[in-house]
Amino acid sequence: SIGDLNLGAKWQVIESCPLGARHALAAAVKLPTADEDKDMGSGEVDGDLTWIVSRSIGEKAGVHLNVGYSWIGGPDDDVIHYGLAADYQLLDAVQWVGEVFADNELTNDADTVAQFNTGFRWTPVESLTVDLAAGSKVTDDAPDFTATAGLTWAFGFNDN
Repeated sequence: SIGDLNLGAKWQVIESCPLGARHALAAAVKLPTADEDKDMGSGEVDGDLTWIVSRSIGEKAGVHLNVGYSWIGGPDDDVIHYGLAADYQLLDAVQWVGEVFADNELTNDADTVAQFNTGFRWTPVESLTVDLAAGSKVTDDAPDFTATAGLTWAFGFNDN
């Protein structure tokens, strides 16, 4: 079965701040398209807003910091999330990526859930990127194994 559908958009707010970092806002919505009876989804619409700061290190590497807030469909389930990532350009079209990230549910007794991911990005053409990654837990409450796959289509608007 296929899980819920996630749709997102990212907007670069600042191309280069005085410290040389790029700033972006990413917004996403999760639509309940999965089979809730098979525990593949929540049956609820969720939303997310994330602030991303990125800084290049030389010509091949970069670091990224993000902090966000997720509005979860059920009551009192909202989440604050944050992470630190790095990337390195291996070949013209292949990039290694790695990240450590955590979630905090905004309930009184919720523990921080921390995980790591590592994988690769392949960019066969400038506007299309395929992501594949796998990871595991840093804290006991996280899953033993996770895997993600993604497809990004980038486009810009002409100022003319």
